Amino acid sequence: MIKTDKKFGFTLVELLIVVAIVAILAAVAYPTYNDSVKNSRRADARTTLLTLQLAQERQRAVSATYWDTLAGSGLSSDANGFLSNERHYQVSMSSTDSYVTNYTITATAIGSQANDASCATIELNQDGPVIDTAQKRTCWGKQ
Repeated sequence: MIKTDKKFGFTLVELLIVVAIVAILAAVAYPTYNDSVKNSRRADARTTLLTLQLAQERQRAVSATYWDTLAGSGLSSDANGFLSNERHYQVSMSSTDSYVTNYTITATAIGSQANDASCATIELNQDGPVIDTAQKRTCWGKQ
């Protein structure tokens, strides 16, 4: 008579070790994942701002001034104003002179992207991206 006394399965200690390892990996990976998501959503603002800049330059080539509003921009809008293509940013435009020979377009983070405190606003003017600080260079993807 052959006696087999093999038991199959995991002990509680083994399961707790695995759970602890998974928790440590998640604690390290989750902040990195969130940073990647925020950075990819910044591309939404950059793309929208650069598209608007091209439209402004086309307008300037036809007439002597830029547009003074975003009404003809083709951006979607809601009760709060104009929105970026993927709706992570609210877009506004301003000009400092009555002849509209300059402009500043600002994308302000909304929704879950508003948690991106370092790049809550991304700006572009008639000369290009506003990157006068290291933080703003990071927002534009320029390290």
